[in-house]
Amino acid sequence: MTRKEGYSRNNDSKIINTLIIYDVGAERVAKVHKFLSGHLFWEQRSVFSGNLSSTVLKRVLINLERFLDFRHDCVYCYYLRYPFGLFVERWGKRPLSDEIVSRL
Repeated sequence: MTRKEGYSRNNDSKIINTLIIYDVGAERVAKVHKFLSGHLFWEQRSVFSGNLSSTVLKRVLINLERFLDFRHDCVYCYYLRYPFGLFVERWGKRPLSDEIVSRL
């Protein structure tokens, strides 16, 4: 297997293209931003992306929970796997737009 096919050179663990989008309280924005900056690339406000091994991704998600208040915060995690897999995970409160759409 080669790196292009989605595996790392070091230990053959799967590399997962990851996109994390968050909406957190103002008092937590700086902490979440600083934490994610250590693992992913900052794309734009509240959006990070990068390639992580499955082990590192698990560690990032476990540690990210420390900064969140699930009653008020929302985090979307998109996982893109080679060749054509997409998995979306949502943590926390339901976004306002979903509530409006569900009432229609």
